[in-house]
Amino acid sequence: MTNSVTSAGDPRPGSIKLPLRLCDESMGVILGADGSDFLTVDIDRARDDVAAAEIARWDVTHHKPHYSAQAAAADHGNAN
Repeated sequence: MTNSVTSAGDPRPGSIKLPLRLCDESMGVILGADGSDFLTVDIDRARDDVAAAEIARWDVTHHKPHYSAQAAAADHGNAN
């Protein structure tokens, strides 16, 4: 099953709820609004925690406009 990015409150199974946020407990983990895992940076732990956290922070910051646009399109029935 492929995860889709949607706005909070979307009832579809497997959908990631926006906004995305960094996990407070685990370095380098990005969560959906409901606390579900979206992305784990460096799952094999080849990088130190600080590097993984910086990559995750960059991803959330730089991709937020794309995720938001995709969710808006999904809310209007236009997303793939």
